[in-house]
Amino acid sequence: MSNNVILDIEKSAFKKLIYLKTLRLDGNFLEQVSSENFKGLSHLHTLDIGANLLRKIHNGAFQYLKDLKVLSLRSNKIQAIETDAFRGLGNLTFLYLHKNNLTSIQRYSFRGLNSLETLLLHGNPLSEADVASDTFAELTSLKILRLDQFIICCYAVNAIPDLKCQSPNRAFSTCDDLMKNNALRMCIWILGLLAFIGNFLVIIWRLRVKDDNKVQSFMLTNLACADFVMGVYLLIIAIRDLQWKGEYFKHDVEWRRGNLCLFAGALSMLSSEVSVLMLLLITMDRLICVVFALRIRPLSLRSVRIMCICIWIIGFIISFLPWTGMSYFQDKKRGIGFFGSSSVCLPLQFSEDKPAGWEYSTVFFITLNGVAFLCILTAYVLMFWTAVRLINSSSVKHMIKAESTRATRLFFIVLTDFFCWMPIIILSILSLTGNFHDPKHVAKVWIAVFVLPVNSAINPILYTFSTLGVRRKLRAAFIKRFGAKLGSGESHQRDVVGCSTMLDTMCSEYRQTELSCESSRRKLCILTRADGFYQDADVFYLIAMEDIKSEISKLLLKCFLPRKKNAFDMERKVLESLPQRARADIPSLQWYTKANSLEICSEKLDIPLPSENMSILCYTFVSGISLLTFMEKNRSSMCLGLVYHLVLDVIKALEYLHDHGVNHNDITPANILLIENPGIPPWRPMLINFDRASLETCHLTDMKSFGDVLREMVQQCSDDNCQIQTVFDSCLASTREEQVTAAMVRLQLEESWDLYFMETRL
Repeated sequence: MSNNVILDIEKSAFKKLIYLKTLRLDGNFLEQVSSENFKGLSHLHTLDIGANLLRKIHNGAFQYLKDLKVLSLRSNKIQAIETDAFRGLGNLTFLYLHKNNLTSIQRYSFRGLNSLETLLLHGNPLSEADVASDTFAELTSLKILRLDQFIICCYAVNAIPDLKCQSPNRAFSTCDDLMKNNALRMCIWILGLLAFIGNFLVIIWRLRVKDDNKVQSFMLTNLACADFVMGVYLLIIAIRDLQWKGEYFKHDVEWRRGNLCLFAGALSMLSSEVSVLMLLLITMDRLICVVFALRIRPLSLRSVRIMCICIWIIGFIISFLPWTGMSYFQDKKRGIGFFGSSSVCLPLQFSEDKPAGWEYSTVFFITLNGVAFLCILTAYVLMFWTAVRLINSSSVKHMIKAESTRATRLFFIVLTDFFCWMPIIILSILSLTGNFHDPKHVAKVWIAVFVLPVNSAINPILYTFSTLGVRRKLRAAFIKRFGAKLGSGESHQRDVVGCSTMLDTMCSEYRQTELSCESSRRKLCILTRADGFYQDADVFYLIAMEDIKSEISKLLLKCFLPRKKNAFDMERKVLESLPQRARADIPSLQWYTKANSLEICSEKLDIPLPSENMSILCYTFVSGISLLTFMEKNRSSMCLGLVYHLVLDVIKALEYLHDHGVNHNDITPANILLIENPGIPPWRPMLINFDRASLETCHLTDMKSFGDVLREMVQQCSDDNCQIQTVFDSCLASTREEQVTAAMVRLQLEESWDLYFMETRL
């Protein structure tokens, strides 16, 4: 009788169908049912009244269905279930109530369902506050329960320990704890204490110790106050987690509806917004001092005080407006407010759901902060561009240099905040547009608990305790306070200050010479440019000759322009991290230095000599051609046997690098040098160009790049081999979860080579 136009069922309509086992009335227009409708169906096992218009289940509606096993009331409009609605269904095993309009369940709605094993309640707008914690206590046989409300699931599991309850997991909490794991708990305690204590000390320090730059000191004090507020918020959450450990679900509804959660959420928002606006003000002050130093008067202390007061007023209005009880900020279905949408009272938008007040959260957390950091980024680009442009101008040189130094220090403060907020802004936008999938809420949890508050914890170190002036004042205060107790007050102070000065001088000298591992000036004669190496206008190779004690040796020089200083440092750092023993497949670094520490000559006028400010890496001399050039010359005619020899050597080099924590990051035919070999095979490969390398444990990039190179080489072979194709397929299919290592690929290649060798012999 499914999918008809049945509007009502007459009393005793099924009276004579004593042995009927299954009755399906789904897909009709029934608005109510009563016990009289099913009188006589004493042997009925399955009753389906789904997809009708039922609004209420009355007391004893199914009392005559003593043998009923399955009852489906899905996809109706049921809003309420009366007490004892299922009286008489002692044998019922499956009850489907999903996709209705249930907002509450009375305490004894399920009384009498002693045999019930499966209960589906998902798809209902149930409110945790309107479901009693012992609602499921009498369902002693229940094995499977499905809900949309996590806390109601906790009620059920608490009443029935062996129950398998399915519901969406909370991002931050479990039934037992507000913080779902020890890592989060430890993180929030550490960051909370650092932010609270660190910023408190900064505030006291700046109030007690007078700074030469009163404007900057006042702004940084206000920033410390904002970060201190974040510390208070973190400690509120941490203390509540500790207080309710093991029984959080009992307090969840009260907590998220309570004033303390609202207050904590408002503190978090206040800290975040005031910090961003204060950083914007600090950046504007630096912009005026560096870029417009001669055209605009710097901000006065009075004007900065007024602007800081305005920022705090704006912050308070933004943060505490949701606490006023406006209906816009209230989720009426769930009975919670703007800050109660998560158990840590943060209104961050990291899902496609649009809870109450999501537009408000978007305007300030995404739009305001995004625009602010865009302005900050633009300002610092202008500052550094101006510093570079004017640094040689005698009229402004000293002023620009001083302000640029101060701006550089503040830049690191802004940079940490920038990298904290950019992930939040980007992920929020992706979530709102439906392009961010995080079913386990991993990103949301760590961004809220770690990324968002981390700058509040480290800012005191960045902008106060790390500065030279503060360190000197702290040292002087320490000596003044404890010098006499140490037994030699003034002399001890002189010793400490003298030692510090000597260390500062040593550090300065070290920084000036750190690029060179040689103290004496080398004399080099440039012979020619090195062929076979990929090079451009910024990085090029030269072949040089050096005469040491009448012994002439050939060297390979890799020269870096100043703008490639980072590439030079990375290649040097990576190669120095490897054991100092020669390998045929990796270049051997001899020394490195600045060009101005060398005496360089050349008899050929067409060879570019390294300029004084270039950085140079010196390698043991090798020559050859790149694999890229070799492949271009031997297009479609490479021997598969040679391919095996070459790639086996390359993968062994990669295995060696990966074993020592090095990622090459640029495995291409241009970065594989082929050196002539007098034996068999006629070429041996060497990995070169480590200027993009890094020290890390994930080698996914290298393996995928190796797979690409292997595929290119195989495609140029005149004969096919399915085994080697399997190897590069496995490299290209490698993922972070299932990484293919260099050792695994080497074994595959060796097995494939053995098979190929046997086939060719036969």
